[in-house]
Amino acid sequence: MKFKISKWLMLCLFILNVEMTQAQKNDYVWPMGSHGFGTLEQTLEDSISKEFWPFSLNFNNDPMQIDYFPKRRFVFHATNGSYSRDDGSLFCYTNGMEIFGRNDTVIVGGDTICYNEYWDTNVHWMTGDRTGSNIFQGALFLPMESSADEEILILLNAVFDYEPGVVHSIWYTLIDEACNGGLGCVIKKDIVLENKIYKNNIQACRHANGRDWWIIAISEDNVTYFTFLLDPSGIRLIHAQSIGKESLPLSVGNGAFSQQGDKFGAVDGRYWDSTGVVSIFDFDRCSGLLSNPFFDTLVIPEGSLGQGAVFSPDGRWFYTNSMNNLYQYDIKDLSKARFHLATYDGFRAGEIGSTQFGFLGNRA
Repeated sequence: MKFKISKWLMLCLFILNVEMTQAQKNDYVWPMGSHGFGTLEQTLEDSISKEFWPFSLNFNNDPMQIDYFPKRRFVFHATNGSYSRDDGSLFCYTNGMEIFGRNDTVIVGGDTICYNEYWDTNVHWMTGDRTGSNIFQGALFLPMESSADEEILILLNAVFDYEPGVVHSIWYTLIDEACNGGLGCVIKKDIVLENKIYKNNIQACRHANGRDWWIIAISEDNVTYFTFLLDPSGIRLIHAQSIGKESLPLSVGNGAFSQQGDKFGAVDGRYWDSTGVVSIFDFDRCSGLLSNPFFDTLVIPEGSLGQGAVFSPDGRWFYTNSMNNLYQYDIKDLSKARFHLATYDGFRAGEIGSTQFGFLGNRA
C-alpha cells in the first residue's frame, strides 16, 4: 500500500539534514531555521505562524520537542552541525562559516571558520549576515578522545579553483569546551586535511574499539571512497577504495551509516533532470573497509532539493527520496525491487528533502 505524506509528517520529518555524533547525548539538540534576514522586530512580529523563528529540535524530551528562539540571529543554508554536552544541553552549532555557543553568540575565535575567497560570497550584501555554506552534510562534530574538553569540527569547504571550478576540500577546527567559563573557544582552525575534490557529504561511525571514529568522504565522481581515522593521535587518511559507481559531477545527495555501523549508504543526483545513484555497502568497523557494493539508479526530477539517505534504527530498511517520492530498500534482500513508500501531498510549497534519524528514532 502506498501512502500520502501528510502535512504533519512533512513538518516533523523532512528538513535539512544535521550532522551529529551518536555518543552520550551529544546529538540531542538540533538548531535550525533562520531569521530570514529581517530585523529582530520583524521576526518578533511573526508571532502566529513563526515561519521565520529560529528553532531547535530537542530530543531530551519524548516525544521530541520544538523550542523556538526568536532572538537567535543565525542563518543556516545547507551546512548545519551542532554538538551537545554529555548531559544533552546544547554547547555549540555552526553553518560552516561561524560557530555560535549555547548563549546564541559567537564563541571566541569562531567568528570566521573555513575562511577563503569563497567565504565572502556567502555574506549578505545588505545585512552582513553570514548566510552559511551551501554544502549538504558538510559539518561534523566529534569528541577528541585525547582530551575530555576538546571537540573537532570537520568541514567540507568550497575552494575556488579555475580548473574545475568550485571544489570541496576537507578542513578541520579544534574547540576547547572548558575555555571562557565553559562557553568554549576555538583553539585551532582552518587546518586543511585533504585538498581533493569531494562530493558534498561526510559521515562518521564509531570504531569497533568504542573509542576511535571512522569518517567517510566520497570523490566527486562517486567512484573513490576515502576512509579517515580519528584517534588520540589525530585524524588521518587510512583507505582510498575505488568501489563506487560513477555518477554525474556537481551532484547533490546524502550518505548515512546504519546505527549498528555495519552498513553505509549514499544517494546522489543533480538538481535538474538526471539519473542518480543509490549505493549501499557492508562496512567493517574494525578495518574501516567497505565491501559488497549494491547499486541502483534513481530518476531525479528537475528542481529536486537533494536526495536523502537514512537507515531504520534496526538496520533492516534503507530510505531515500527523489523530490516528491519516498522509497524503501530491504537490506536483508537487496535483490527485491525498491518499494514506493509515500508521495508528498503538496500541502505546502516544497518537496521531500534530506532525512536523518534522531536519537529516539524520529526521522527528520
